[in-house]
Amino acid sequence: MFATIVLLASFASLWGGVFGTVAISSDIEKSENNKFEAGEWDDDLAVPLTQLDHIVITEVLYDDSSDDDTGKEWIELYNGTDGEVDMSGMDLFATTGDDFIFPGGFKLSQFSFVVVHWNLVGSDSATDLYTGTSDSFDNMGNTSGWVALFKNSTHSKDTIIDYLEYGAGGQTAESKAADAGIWTAGDFIPDVNEGYSIEKKEKDIDLNKASEFKDQSIPTPKK
Repeated sequence: MFATIVLLASFASLWGGVFGTVAISSDIEKSENNKFEAGEWDDDLAVPLTQLDHIVITEVLYDDSSDDDTGKEWIELYNGTDGEVDMSGMDLFATTGDDFIFPGGFKLSQFSFVVVHWNLVGSDSATDLYTGTSDSFDNMGNTSGWVALFKNSTHSKDTIIDYLEYGAGGQTAESKAADAGIWTAGDFIPDVNEGYSIEKKEKDIDLNKASEFKDQSIPTPKK
């Protein structure tokens, strides 16, 4: 109650010469091409909304509900920066020994998503990419694992762009992410049910915390 009075008093001092009603929303809002979107407010996300400066991992389906989830797992990435990003040569790493190199010339438009279909053959497009398959290519972990995006195939603290881990701490690339200051060692997103995804609550905020993700019962690729 005290905080509300102080806030209203602040508005009164700033808008002393303006008559009418000032609406204060608890939602996070942003404008994309004159279209407004609102997200759920969360204590961990109660920060000013600033422009992202890198591609972020926004949703992961790592354990499909079918008996064999090979080819049904995917990773969604989002570009919330100030323009188009050339992702040529970037490396998506999600199982030990297996990674996906973004094809030369692939560019992700501003405010756009791309879904990388893990362990699946398909025709690449502006919104969907396919890792392909091989005898040695493994599925993502069904109860614990990680996803790391690197600038190139050199996996180091200097090349890592974004990271998450689920089900348990201490995953393969955690130390590199922690050394780079983009993850806290031991932090992890809780494991979710088969067929569920882990999804970023607000795609335009990246605080590098497991608490930024939610249990999504109905996965929403490219949304």
